[in-house]
Amino acid sequence: MMPGQTDSANVIAPPLPLYLGTLLLGLSMHWATPLPLATAIHPALGLVLIAAGSAGLRWAFVTMRRAETTASPNRPANRLITAGPFRFSRNPIYVAMTGAYLGVALLANTVWPLLLLIPLLLVMQFGVIRREERYLATRFGEDYTAYPASARRWL
Repeated sequence: MMPGQTDSANVIAPPLPLYLGTLLLGLSMHWATPLPLATAIHPALGLVLIAAGSAGLRWAFVTMRRAETTASPNRPANRLITAGPFRFSRNPIYVAMTGAYLGVALLANTVWPLLLLIPLLLVMQFGVIRREERYLATRFGEDYTAYPASARRWL
């Protein structure tokens, strides 16, 4: 670590408030100017996505707790985790949050959060994930640089 550098990913904002804030903004926009979806399958699919996202979050958090490391990008990572859901995605928490976000939008029958998802994912990609990747590469060296060959960034 360089002098003055903190031992964290230095993300622009914590991911959970980014997701929740964007979702609440989209739901507020729908309340002010309703823009419903044009499909009849959204409630059932919404529930499935919320359930899958919740299960994915639980699996990732349990995996991290068992490895005795943190899920917070603002705290030092103790270990590089490549097991559990991290075998399939380098960002299973963000995949799960995206799934739950989509599920709520479908269940609420609104287009607004779906339109806001694109800028949200761009912020996640450039303001969170890329910063985390640089931090993990610095923190774990060769172990991390080999990891992207075995697990995709998203899915």
